[in-house]
Amino acid sequence: MTKYKVTKQLNTFRQDIEMIIDSREQEFAYILSSYFARNKIKSRIQKLETGDNSFIYRGQDYSSLFSVDRKRNIDELISNFCEERFYKELDRAIKFKYFSFVIESGTLSLLYSGKYRSSMKKKSAIGIFESWTARGIHFEFIDGLNYGNFLIWKIYYFLRNELLH
Repeated sequence: MTKYKVTKQLNTFRQDIEMIIDSREQEFAYILSSYFARNKIKSRIQKLETGDNSFIYRGQDYSSLFSVDRKRNIDELISNFCEERFYKELDRAIKFKYFSFVIESGTLSLLYSGKYRSSMKKKSAIGIFESWTARGIHFEFIDGLNYGNFLIWKIYYFLRNELLH
């Protein structure tokens, strides 16, 4: 598809997309659903095997290609580094075209300075973080107030790239 045709098709992006919110995302599902409702974007709650959010575009389910997993803060991320289920999720996530962990509170500097609530050594935490980053897993830091907007833009440009190639 040409760049012109892709841009034209994506003019109705917000009407053509349906957001998927993982059914296990309990308290946050309500907040995210209300963001989508305010912005006239359809959403549904359903179980996702990997991640917390994905989407359906024009009837095509992208939940096996694109997913974002939300973490409340750097402490939750580091504590997940100590859990076996986290690595099972990463093994599934590495197969996606796009997978990201979004950390809503904290910064990368907290990880590098070791300022988190965990007994995990700084060198170990950095090693885990950088190893998975090198394999293509994204870790992004954004405040929770902008999460919905962040998600929509990530999906828009993911789709744009998919449609162009």
